[in-house]
Amino acid sequence: MKTFNYNITNKHINTCINSKELKYIQEHDEVLIQVFSGVSYMNIQDTLNDIKQKIPHAKIITTSTDGEIINNIVSVEKVIISISVFRKTKLSLARKENNDYEAGIAIAKELVSEKTKLLIIFLDGINTNGERFLDGIYSYAPDIIIAGGMSGDNGNFVKCYMGIDNTLFTNGCVGVAFDSNDLIVQNLYSFGWDKIGIEHTITKSKDNCVYEIDNMKALDFYRKYLGKESVSSLPSIGMEFPLIYQQDGIAIARAMTANNHDGSLNFAGNLAEGTKIYLGIGDISNLTFAPKSKQILSCAS
Repeated sequence: MKTFNYNITNKHINTCINSKELKYIQEHDEVLIQVFSGVSYMNIQDTLNDIKQKIPHAKIITTSTDGEIINNIVSVEKVIISISVFRKTKLSLARKENNDYEAGIAIAKELVSEKTKLLIIFLDGINTNGERFLDGIYSYAPDIIIAGGMSGDNGNFVKCYMGIDNTLFTNGCVGVAFDSNDLIVQNLYSFGWDKIGIEHTITKSKDNCVYEIDNMKALDFYRKYLGKESVSSLPSIGMEFPLIYQQDGIAIARAMTANNHDGSLNFAGNLAEGTKIYLGIGDISNLTFAPKSKQILSCAS
């Protein structure tokens, strides 16, 4: 396996990829291109068409972002593409219109075989209960390793998009499976969030919607501890202050995804009633520290 990462500064990839590397990519059969787009739905389309025209056999998956990373540099409203070339790995793409538990089962059934070592999944980051979706995948393939994540829209919380090849969608999920006898995949875990303040309790919730914390409306809880001005910026600022809890000895942070009219808040995964939680805050030194156990990819072929 060989990977090339590029910052696409205009709509044509040949201005960013040198001819030698482009020729190498074009000469190999199994090519995965991941497109991380901080630009609008309309503005990314020409770039995807250009990629498909120049590397027509490549498998392409796209996600909109809230920040992109290349060479340890974080950007916003840019387009980053990662091109991976394989010699002994077969790639398969799939897309589902929904992003619920059943969609997790369906995409796993379509993609996972006895040879599947890894799934990369991108799904709607605004209207998704990520935990339920993953539960669906694991109910069919309990040992599969999953990478990817939930799409963003530069913190606007209006509309995300995902794509397969040069076709874009504003709902559902897209995924790619890696089938191989030789690919080595290792997942590592890095947390990087610190607890702040005292312990609190989820006192009313259903799935990923939290109605009350410490017997006060979830919105009022954030207003009390973050202040009135901060609450006016929800849910975008809520990404910076997730709720942290322990599950099976592992710290988990739940990011906010929606601020509802009734004072409840939606999060990226479930938060059960009775769960003991803390407000969290990011520590840049911890967020960039080497992972400890479970979530990075290393490949042999």
